[in-house]
Amino acid sequence: MADAIDLLYPTPARRVSHPVLERALVFAFSSGDTARAFERVLENSGCGASSFAPECFCHDLFVDDFIERCLPIRINGTAYASCKPYLKRILSQPPSDVSDTRFRQQVLAELDGNPAFRGQFEQLYVQLQAMRNLLATGDYSTRIDQNLRRLDILSHLARVFRSMAAGFEAATSGLQRIRSAGAAAVETDAFRRLEELLEYERHLATVDVRLQLGMGGSVRNFQVLGFRQNTESQFYEGWWSRFWSRLTMLLSGTRVTQHEVLTRLMDQTFEGIKAHVPALFQLLGDMEVYLGALGFADMGRSAGFAPCLPDLISRGSGNLQLNGLYNPFLLAEGIDVRPCDLDVESDAIVVLTGPNSGGKTRLLQSVALTQMLAQAGLMVPAAAARVVWTGGMFVSLLDEVKADQREGRLGTELLRIRRLFEQINCGDLVVLDELCSGTNPSEGEEIFRLVVGLLGELKPQVWLTTHFLQFAERLRQSNDLPQLHFLQVRLDEHEHPTFEFEPGVAKTSLARQTAARLGVTWEELGMLVEQAKARSQRPGRTLPPPMPLSEPHAPKSEPLSAG
Repeated sequence: MADAIDLLYPTPARRVSHPVLERALVFAFSSGDTARAFERVLENSGCGASSFAPECFCHDLFVDDFIERCLPIRINGTAYASCKPYLKRILSQPPSDVSDTRFRQQVLAELDGNPAFRGQFEQLYVQLQAMRNLLATGDYSTRIDQNLRRLDILSHLARVFRSMAAGFEAATSGLQRIRSAGAAAVETDAFRRLEELLEYERHLATVDVRLQLGMGGSVRNFQVLGFRQNTESQFYEGWWSRFWSRLTMLLSGTRVTQHEVLTRLMDQTFEGIKAHVPALFQLLGDMEVYLGALGFADMGRSAGFAPCLPDLISRGSGNLQLNGLYNPFLLAEGIDVRPCDLDVESDAIVVLTGPNSGGKTRLLQSVALTQMLAQAGLMVPAAAARVVWTGGMFVSLLDEVKADQREGRLGTELLRIRRLFEQINCGDLVVLDELCSGTNPSEGEEIFRLVVGLLGELKPQVWLTTHFLQFAERLRQSNDLPQLHFLQVRLDEHEHPTFEFEPGVAKTSLARQTAARLGVTWEELGMLVEQAKARSQRPGRTLPPPMPLSEPHAPKSEPLSAG
């Protein structure tokens, strides 16, 4: 166990800095003030090989918000704060080897399907949190004697190791590593010495007493019947030994208090068990990955949406299939969620059309989140899923205007397209919102055809939206690009979006209906104009006189003559 307890990879590896942790542990055991050393070690830990580039999708996919709002850790009604930089690294850099992902799926499936294992897992996590918090704080307000705090730390460590050794019996996934590591720790001489010290501290002596009680429960008489010291402990020292030790030190000019002896004893005990402690911090981070995934599942199920562990297939071996796909952000916001079903080829270029606020961007978001979660080995927001394995992902959903922006909307869009081709590889997932929306339709159609045609040569899986409805319909009918797959927002009988999708190209963007819904009509705006005129006539709202068009002493200009 001194090496690593790895719950994320089939081949265990150290992903946190043990030398840094060991130095922090020595200081923490002595004083408790670690200046966030434990948190920084986990935040700066590494992960296995990954072909994903987080800068290509994390910002537009709101991965930080997703972790904060959709991966909660709650145990017995208590919320726990996870190490978000660590979770982000694990999510945004999924393994390059599919066997690593399947290893995580097996751990998560066993936790989700076995309530006893989940209970042991959560109990161990709470114990590890308590151990870390006790190490990281001196708690001087309640611990005048620091030896009492050190005893608490040693007691927590012993409880953690015992829980690990006793839990996850008959586990078949990576959970068995916890049990094996705990069993290896409790079998060491250092742990036996730790147990004996704690037992001696709990049982220094046995006192038999007789109490005589009066009315109201008051003590009338107190008599000691017997007193027996715990002479069987290796830490017991008789009165003659204690007298001789003190006499020897007195004659040699050495003065050592009982407090100093106890401090030295506990330091030696901690030194013996210290090598097994750094692995617990990597375990703590790995546990938060699975507890966040279980919180994600609980959130979905409480709202009637069951997430799933997806099947992972290679490109060309089947279609992408997502049944009951939903957007977890909408779920976290308490918005009515409409799941949808998708079944498209692994190298299809899917073009989404439909009105604004019809769910197109939310669908793109759901597809990209599903890909990230699936390859990270976690549950996805769908009732059933088959996800095509990919080597990378590019997501562009935001249209931000920056103060130092040099290019206009068209230039910014062209730079986005160039960045796309600079960063993607064959077979990657590409998600684009509003392709070529920053220019007029004729030029936009030309750029659209250029981008789609060149993307087809890389055979990625592409999801994009467009408002060039007539152009999209011409592309659909011409069949010039057979890899194009068209989906439109489904409307009800009143031409309201249902937030579901069906094959085809939308006939209208429902601009008038959207304007009416938002109060942007001739009547509504005309009423606002009249209100503005009325406000301008109120006292104190008089308009200032117009500024002169020329300087006060400037000569008047002559009227232009016909000549």
